[in-house]
Amino acid sequence: MVPEMTSAMKQGVGRQKSLSLCREDFRKLADFIYKKMGILFAESKKYILESRLSERMRVLGCETYQDYLMLLQNDLSRKELKKLEILLTNNETSFMRNFPQLQEFQRQVLPEILERKNKQVDQKIRIWSAGCSSGEEPYSLAMLAVEKFPSLAATRQLHILGTDINQEVLQKALSGKYSVHNLRNLPSTYRMRYFKSTPSGYEVSDKIKSLVEFSYLNLVDFNRLKNIGQFDVIFFRNVMIYFGKDVRKKVIDCMYDLLRPGGYLFLGHSESLHGLSKAFKLKAIGRSLAYYKE
Repeated sequence: MVPEMTSAMKQGVGRQKSLSLCREDFRKLADFIYKKMGILFAESKKYILESRLSERMRVLGCETYQDYLMLLQNDLSRKELKKLEILLTNNETSFMRNFPQLQEFQRQVLPEILERKNKQVDQKIRIWSAGCSSGEEPYSLAMLAVEKFPSLAATRQLHILGTDINQEVLQKALSGKYSVHNLRNLPSTYRMRYFKSTPSGYEVSDKIKSLVEFSYLNLVDFNRLKNIGQFDVIFFRNVMIYFGKDVRKKVIDCMYDLLRPGGYLFLGHSESLHGLSKAFKLKAIGRSLAYYKE
């Protein structure tokens, strides 16, 4: 979930001039977006809102940004808010992204949790991929887990939840269908074992699909966030850096409560909990780092 302009969007700006957004209207829109989604738009990013909203406003017949903001504020069905969530999130991801971190999850964290769970009444391992985009991360985790412990697929002892604010990319995740380009970083052995060929590319096997559930979730909907369940591992990578600090803190506090004792939180390589939380313990795991709940 990354609010940056893609190359296609930049080209589109050149073809059709965006509606100009004055400072006052930008501030009002940015405040609305921050309140509803937690995404922080600095004034230097005003061009992103202009480029992404102009065409939508033309479709709706909104002549000014004030008109569009009023539509959003009065939209009881929340349909336009959902459309805005799609417009403002660019879902850059790939299979096995930051592979060294995933390797340490497979080599050290997963065996540790499985050993502990096998001694408990509730033996289900629950993993949450927060901001899962089009599904590459949760499917990667499922493949790594089954590769290490094949019995997890048969026993259904593993459950992975993938959530995102963008309903369009969640539909792609649910389908499990990807192009050859999408699988460019995936080892060929994984492609052969866990995918089936389709006319347009590949589809995730039913064995892997059965371990993963997808759901819409706005991370600043704290009432719902607090009630999505308890987890042994949370992957929250490359999402938090686009939130304002107060939203980051609230989300991390919720994640601490949702993480079971002995659980792990994985962040993106450029992200940390510095200045946000002292509840977690930073732990070295092989060549990687993770936050641990004692």
